[in-house]
Amino acid sequence: MPQIVSTERNAKFSAKSGGGQVKGGNSTNTLIGILLAVLVVVGLVRMLTAKPAAQEAPRARVVAAARDIQPGMRVGFADVRYIDIPLDYANEAMFHKTNQVVGRISTIFIPERNPIENGYLHPVNKTLSHSLENHERALTIKLNEEGLVDHQLFPGDRVDVLVTTTKNSQKYTKTICKNVKVLMAATRDMLNSNGAGRNSRNQNRVTLAVLPDQAELITHAEQVGTPKLILRNRLATNTPKVYGASEEDLLPESAHLATTGNQNGASLISPPPVTEPILSLPDLPPVPPQLQQLPAAVKNSVGWVVEVFTGSKKEIHEFPNQSTQAN
Repeated sequence: MPQIVSTERNAKFSAKSGGGQVKGGNSTNTLIGILLAVLVVVGLVRMLTAKPAAQEAPRARVVAAARDIQPGMRVGFADVRYIDIPLDYANEAMFHKTNQVVGRISTIFIPERNPIENGYLHPVNKTLSHSLENHERALTIKLNEEGLVDHQLFPGDRVDVLVTTTKNSQKYTKTICKNVKVLMAATRDMLNSNGAGRNSRNQNRVTLAVLPDQAELITHAEQVGTPKLILRNRLATNTPKVYGASEEDLLPESAHLATTGNQNGASLISPPPVTEPILSLPDLPPVPPQLQQLPAAVKNSVGWVVEVFTGSKKEIHEFPNQSTQAN
């Protein structure tokens, strides 16, 4: 009997424990299935609501400067490279092969990583001398900061040349050259670059296309005075006549009058000289002898009568005869 009872208890216990394990496994599988379904739904929602990826804009490969290229520098293979730019920025003046650029001479400053255009270079196998006319000469001068129009000069611009000099302790300014063409100059971006900014020798230099007599004037002006450039419109053709300026042109007329010292040591402007009236009355004609013996009433007669009109007002001034007064 004890054995039978123990066997029945073990069988019931195993049946209960086995049933619990089966029930726990079913709940776990159900939870995993729900999670998988949620992940699938979330993925589908993201796929349906996601915006389509923007297509990359088409680009063009052009030749650019691998480092700063100075004006008048011959471009070499180490000075150029390829860069990709948006197709909208590309134009016909840019180059697509380095052999189209290497060996040509630059006319302006080209910063690093900037595309090189045809207008930045002299034509193939051409130098600065090919940019001059038969009657022109290239002249390079060094000016101060104020004389370079704030470094806004580019090849092809037109300028006038002024010089300020001193004579007899007075300063004079005169325009010595007009409508002169700029060949090369240091621009503002050249000064802001890393390489050219350290080279102070090239900052204030400009090359002009001048006539032989203009070259003499400008060269002499560098030695005796302070030259300065003024920028013209490229389409301007008029050349107004100018006569120069001095200190007297900057002062009023009263500053040129003679000064005299007063008792206190202060200088006073001398008054303008007093001028006599322009109009003077002529002398009266002599009285005839037959009219000298007149009655007293006649002797006191008036010699001159002057009527003065002031607006609508009339004034009469009588001047007696001088001969009668003498009698």
